[in-house]
Amino acid sequence: MTNWEMWHWDGLGWGMFGPLGDILNRAMGHSGSEDELDEGTFYPQTRAGDFGLSLMALLPPVVKADREVSQPELDFVHYFFMTTFDTDQADDLMELLGNILELDYSMEKVCSQIQRLMDQSSRLLLIYLLFQLAQADERIDPEEIDVIRDIGTGIGLSAGDFQAIKAMFIAEEGASYRVLQIDLGANREAVDLAYQEASAIHDPERVSHLGEEFQDLARKKLRALNDAHQTILGERGWN
Repeated sequence: MTNWEMWHWDGLGWGMFGPLGDILNRAMGHSGSEDELDEGTFYPQTRAGDFGLSLMALLPPVVKADREVSQPELDFVHYFFMTTFDTDQADDLMELLGNILELDYSMEKVCSQIQRLMDQSSRLLLIYLLFQLAQADERIDPEEIDVIRDIGTGIGLSAGDFQAIKAMFIAEEGASYRVLQIDLGANREAVDLAYQEASAIHDPERVSHLGEEFQDLARKKLRALNDAHQTILGERGWN
């Protein structure tokens, strides 16, 4: 796994330590350690490797939520790696994920580390990607929603933030309003203000420190926000 080792040591900061560092070391066949070494002091900003490793550690409970590891879900993960990194790295990362799937570790500790050290915009993107994974087999099971909700709570997202991202994937009545976190009876001023505030929070520039690949994923999330705004305007005749 030479390519992965080169990539992760170049792209990891605080993810090298604590529960995530322990998972990575054990998945790579090394002895584990949860030494935190004041990682937030040495690495105050989330790096691409920290985000990628966090995603890898959060994937297993979602993949296993419906009691089976489906091929479409694994195909989506592989596609994600292929489009985010290069072919060799994608193969290495799939091998690493296979090893992580076999590990026993505390999701509570993983979520606590992410909550403590990862910025909010990156945490929102994590939940968005977990929903994308859950949707890979063309359905999102209630068990998967429950797992992602627990992860969202564990990494410090509000119930409103979770519902907003969920509404980007599940077409229910009032979904566009939940995306913007507003009431169905909100007036034009409230709708536009909510859209402006949400756009600022979900601005891809807020995750520019993760690199262009992850920033592209944030742009897709922003498009879902824009679609929700346009849907509300159209429904209310405000276009």
